[in-house]
Amino acid sequence: MLWSSPSSFATSLKKPDTESIFGALCIYLLIGFAFSSAYVVIVSLRPHAFYLAPTANPHTIPDRFDFIYFSFGTLTEVGAPGITAVAPIARSLSLLESITGILYLAILISRLMGTYHAVTLAPLATKHESADKPALE
Repeated sequence: MLWSSPSSFATSLKKPDTESIFGALCIYLLIGFAFSSAYVVIVSLRPHAFYLAPTANPHTIPDRFDFIYFSFGTLTEVGAPGITAVAPIARSLSLLESITGILYLAILISRLMGTYHAVTLAPLATKHESADKPALE
């Protein structure tokens, strides 16, 4: 459901504006925060699902910010040094998140930006075409 709504949103747009682009970015942020909440649930059910490296973290029990950090590092494919998913469910969810992040950026954002540029550049192209045509006598 989380993926079908943004994809149908992108394909239904005829004239995207800046609000629709910011809306798509807000959905991207919502995806990151939703996955961080899922990681919190996983840790509450399985306390040692994540490993915090002692050299990078002064604490041993991950908190909410650790999962936000891990989630957005996974979603953007930058990575999150210092925290590692070790339980199979945590690894599977982080893999699903990284695939979602790649597909979201590749499909939805590129579609939005492509239609946005096509709509905003179309009046300029018609203006230049009419200026290049010779006047009929």
